[in-house]
Order: sequence, then C-alpha cells, then structure tokens
Amino acid sequence: MPKTMETISRTSLHNNLDDILDKISEKRMSALVTKNEQPIAVILPYETYQQLSFEREQRLHQTLDHLRAWTLKNAEILKGLDSVQLIREIRSEQ
Repeated sequence: MPKTMETISRTSLHNNLDDILDKISEKRMSALVTKNEQPIAVILPYETYQQLSFEREQRLHQTLDHLRAWTLKNAEILKGLDSVQLIREIRSEQ
C-alpha cells in the first residue's frame, strides 16, 4: 500500500507528468489529482493497484462462498420461492 498521498493539481500533473510518475513509482506513493481544488482522480503505483484488485477479488469470493453456504443451509425455506413476486412485494411496501 502507498505510504503517503500527495495532492497535485491537474495543471501541475500536465506540466510535470514524467517526474510525478517517477516519484509515484519510486517512492510508492499515491497522488490525488485536483481540478479547481476538487478531486478528479487518483494515481497509484501499479503494485498497489494489483494488491487492491486482488483484495477486492478475495472479498468477492468470500461473499459468494457465504451466499452459497447460506443458500444450501436454507434450501428448504427457499424451495418454491418466487423471487420476482417477493421483490414486487418489497417494492410495494416502500
């Protein structure tokens, strides 16, 4: 994970792209890019991106595993359940 996050204006990024990318890569830091003092993007090292993607994928698989286990555990309750009708009922109650 990046150790620090620096705020960089869009103009500064445009004028110093090579130096900023080198700094991000070498120092393993992230940069918040702003335009008119509003955040518009984040730049991070590729390794950090890979790690975040891997962690997200792991959480997704864990969630799916929990959902499958719950479905198996509750198979009798779910048998014959009309999910479309259930969603309609929930929506009508709101």
